[in-house]
Amino acid sequence: MLNKIIKIFFYNFFLLMFLLMCFEIFFGNWFKEESIQNLNIIYNRKINYNLRGIYEWNDDKIVYSRDKWGLRGNYPSTNRINILTVGGSTTDQHYISDGYTFQDIMQKRFFNNNKEVFIVNAGIDGQSTYGHILNFRDWFPKISGLKVDYVLFYIGINDFYIEDKNLYDDLILKDKNLKNLIKSKSVLYDLYRLTQGLISANAYGLNHNLSNERNEFSFSNWISMPYLNNHFDLMDDKLKSYEIRLNILCDETYKIGAKPIFVSQSSRRTYDYLNGKIIGIPFLANLDGNKINGLDYRVMIKMMNTSLKKVSNDRDAIFIDLENELEFDLKNDFYDNSHNTPSGSKKIGNYLYEKIKDLF
Repeated sequence: MLNKIIKIFFYNFFLLMFLLMCFEIFFGNWFKEESIQNLNIIYNRKINYNLRGIYEWNDDKIVYSRDKWGLRGNYPSTNRINILTVGGSTTDQHYISDGYTFQDIMQKRFFNNNKEVFIVNAGIDGQSTYGHILNFRDWFPKISGLKVDYVLFYIGINDFYIEDKNLYDDLILKDKNLKNLIKSKSVLYDLYRLTQGLISANAYGLNHNLSNERNEFSFSNWISMPYLNNHFDLMDDKLKSYEIRLNILCDETYKIGAKPIFVSQSSRRTYDYLNGKIIGIPFLANLDGNKINGLDYRVMIKMMNTSLKKVSNDRDAIFIDLENELEFDLKNDFYDNSHNTPSGSKKIGNYLYEKIKDLF
């Protein structure tokens, strides 16, 4: 009886290994040359998503597409890109349909004013500045003939929550030992990476709030006092490393003959100003073992934006303080704490157009 059980176990084990090997051969990158196909990005795909009621829209479905270079947007050729936008999920706008992203809104405004300015979306869901740096080394050089005038970085939120790069930041790994070779070629590792990224996003509330019911927004339980009083102590090392990465992004941008534009990122559904008081959500996340609310976040993200402005001034980059200047309808312009609805994306696009229109 025992021998029979052992035989069944080994038969099923080897059958599973065989099926996984076939899966890897057909869907992995083991026999492909180093190219866009070897990167952990979506490329050459058009996807129809069901909104599942996450926000009100004139259709239940949206269209999300990326071209053969992994870019979103309409442009005549890779050497005719005026602004390349880089960021995480709020730049990518995975659940905003083609034609309605803030990049699309900006481009339409330019065209309506008889200026052919092409604005292209290179946002990657979940990326931080660690990943943005890798974009310049592992992705952008593979885009044939790429030439841009400006690189616009819409950043802050993902870097606030991390101390080191996350799995979303890995594009490819240049160290060709066996472990890293598997990471760069394996479709199973891609699935693992996606799962771990979603777990991390859930832990910090950075995931898209996708459910069958729309999350109704209310100020009813918001509070007026932060939990912490040692914000600078918590942020000091984080700010220093953030500024180092921002300087690297400046270096990489200037190397490709472009100029950096840094835009402070909005997560304004975490705090607001009401009747002369600042109020915030009662719980946002556990950060480095500390429970923080919307008011703690406001204090600390402003520290990060001060660093962003400082590096911009030091490196002759353009700084746009969207987080501080742009007013949102918190109920209708967001579908969670950070991600915008089409109305929010439209406000961002119109705001950024007004800020940069004189560059062209």
